[in-house]
Amino acid sequence: MGTTRALALSLAAAIGLQAHPVSADELKIALVVAASPASDAKRIALGIGGGSIDLLAPVGKTPAAASIAADNTRYATRLTVEWKDGRAQSIPFYRYSAFADLEPLEIVFEKEARDAADGANRIFVDRNCDGRQPGSMAVAFAIIANCAPVAHYMASRLVSDTAKGTYYRALNGWFVANYYLYSGLGYGFHPFGLHEDLISQLQSLPAPGSDGKVGPINIADVQKALDEYQDEPVRKVYLVRTLVKQRRYQDAMDILVEAKRKLSEPDPQLRERARQSYATSEAHVNQLIADMKRMIP
Repeated sequence: MGTTRALALSLAAAIGLQAHPVSADELKIALVVAASPASDAKRIALGIGGGSIDLLAPVGKTPAAASIAADNTRYATRLTVEWKDGRAQSIPFYRYSAFADLEPLEIVFEKEARDAADGANRIFVDRNCDGRQPGSMAVAFAIIANCAPVAHYMASRLVSDTAKGTYYRALNGWFVANYYLYSGLGYGFHPFGLHEDLISQLQSLPAPGSDGKVGPINIADVQKALDEYQDEPVRKVYLVRTLVKQRRYQDAMDILVEAKRKLSEPDPQLRERARQSYATSEAHVNQLIADMKRMIP
């Protein structure tokens, strides 16, 4: 497979670029963080294990540079803003050292414009959620801030067609914005994850109509996002070359082993997605593992 050999050669070249291994915790992921309104924000923090560390506290009026130590564990942590009224917002965040090569990520947490109960009306949802496209990380965070609370509030109040319509429009805004952060920034694998409660609500949607939609929600787009979520072990192969360049050999190998395990599942649709969308395959991953074994000292 030509792609396999080309990537293997690029991995070998990457190793030659770095004389000494780079410790993951020596690498920093650059951020620009802010909260709006800043006067309502208590702190912006990163979850670590059962605790957290402050990225910004107190929160100033202007965006501030911050950095996060890389950690190549396969599980996402959380970036969270805590508001002074006790509410909080967060998003899953992967800290792979490969992301240290990215331009600073713009994270602007925005407080919801209204309490969820007040915002659960068509005018508010149409203005802030339905059909609104992100276009930037800041806008995506603003859409999530306004739409996710309404979707949560309405999910248990679907007592009429009007209520369902409001719910589906709020859920669609949340989905489009979160998916933009998850898969729309132009990286092969993104630092931001999908909200687990969003996934649960998407999985619970009823069957679509003849137009393939539930309200404004395009079910084909939802299925694509859910597939990508399930396929994360395969999609992370994109990170391998950068990890090898950083001489994080075992971390790269761990990703390849997880990808091999996932691709060994009896799922022909997964294999087709891997080939068509992720430019990889089980044979490709097996070859990379063999190449890695030869290159690791």
